[in-house]
Amino acid sequence: MIAARLGRIQECAVDTGEKRGLSESDAALYERLRRVGTVILAAGLPAAALVALTAAPVDEGVAADSKRYEYEMELVGGKSNVFAAEVNGWIAGLWHGRGLAHLLAFVAVAGSFMCFFLAHRLKHHGPRAAPVGRNP
Repeated sequence: MIAARLGRIQECAVDTGEKRGLSESDAALYERLRRVGTVILAAGLPAAALVALTAAPVDEGVAADSKRYEYEMELVGGKSNVFAAEVNGWIAGLWHGRGLAHLLAFVAVAGSFMCFFLAHRLKHHGPRAAPVGRNP
């Protein structure tokens, strides 16, 4: 039953594309973009939730966050050294724990949004005409 509904949805989408003046290849590209966007969203958000649920709690007693450490960093390299260390720590935090979960969720939503947006643009604006004076 679900397969039959999915088939009808796909047929409607292709028919809509053909009514809007899309060629067969553009209608296929439209469908591919929609499917890829759905797969990215369907795989990325559960993966982000899984990472968030299994993430270890953050250890707050890290010596790198102490005032003394920051003071010594500033003495050695100045304020830019302290800033560079903070940026480095932030980027390193994106690759594990809750930071990784947030990154995965953002990439999944942004990637699927781009696929849906491109499919929408293709469907409603169609392919651009060739520039005048150029032979394809």
